[in-house]
Amino acid sequence: MTVITLTREQLYERVWQTPTVHLCKEFGLSDVGLAKLCKRYKIPKPYLGYWARKTAGGKPKVTPLPVCSDASLATIQFAQPEPTVQESEFFDPEIEALYQKELQRERLAVPATLRSPLPIVARTKEALHSGKWPDEPTLHVSVSKSFVDRAMRIMNALLKGLLARGYTIENEGRYHSNATVIRGYGHEFGFRIREPSVMVQRMDTFYHRMRTEYDPSGRIQIEVEGFGSWTPKVVRDGKRSTIEDRIGDIPAQMLKAIDAARRKKAEWEAEERRREAERQAAWEAEERAKEAARLAAAKKRREIALFKRARLWKRCGDLREFVEAVRQLTEERPLPEGAKQEAAEWIEWATGVADAYDPLATWAEQLPERVQKPR
Repeated sequence: MTVITLTREQLYERVWQTPTVHLCKEFGLSDVGLAKLCKRYKIPKPYLGYWARKTAGGKPKVTPLPVCSDASLATIQFAQPEPTVQESEFFDPEIEALYQKELQRERLAVPATLRSPLPIVARTKEALHSGKWPDEPTLHVSVSKSFVDRAMRIMNALLKGLLARGYTIENEGRYHSNATVIRGYGHEFGFRIREPSVMVQRMDTFYHRMRTEYDPSGRIQIEVEGFGSWTPKVVRDGKRSTIEDRIGDIPAQMLKAIDAARRKKAEWEAEERRREAERQAAWEAEERAKEAARLAAAKKRREIALFKRARLWKRCGDLREFVEAVRQLTEERPLPEGAKQEAAEWIEWATGVADAYDPLATWAEQLPERVQKPR
């Protein structure tokens, strides 16, 4: 563990020269921890909007360091834990490298006036003021006229920053119908600025009863779709920060959303491969079972055919014995000349039948169809 020693003046200079997110990372502290440290040693911190003005090129006022007579507060010591090797929270190395690069870049800043607006921003601003919408693409902005200039400054700064980071503004895409499509690194985001409505109960002087109406809320918000949720990510003014201060976090958050989408896609593809492997294994098992059943049935048929041939061979043997008995009988008994000839033909025919059906002689799968039966 490393012990860091700084004078009160040195920490004051670092706090006003380096953004809190980078200073906390360097010292190994949280935002709350650094705030408590500054409060303990009576060191003022940058006020709301200081970094936005400084990033935009302005010269915001710096709160001077108050005099402190307490000698115990002259130097500051705090233990910085040794860096530990942690597994990266990112799934894709490409997105992780872009995220680390993003942390080193200047944060997006919204200037006090609209400077060199993008064509799509200029068209949208003109349409919102005039009420005439051109055929060319415009931004999805729905605010009161009092917020048009601010909304255009925010969108112009945001879009310029995203274009510089490799994103593109698309005319078609998943969110085209209700948001401005921003595409980058294989992912789409939908941006829009909206002024939500508030429900108001008013007395209807004609019907003399209360009726519900919706008025502009007087607050605007940026809504970003594409963060893996059914509801959009909302950036609005808070108690301690404004939209102008918070849009600097959007590019880094977009990279995290892209990484999460790639992780989800990879997990889905891995799950599909697993299911496909299971389906293939089940199909192969079914085919093996069918082949085993086919082989078993073929084996059974061969065995049955074998027994049939054995029985047929025995019957052919009985037939030959019967034919031989007939021959002996015709030789022993005197027969007319015509009867002897007929008996000889019959013996020849019966012997042919025995030879034709004898499996040892033919060994055929099917009995021959050429056997001539007596009429």
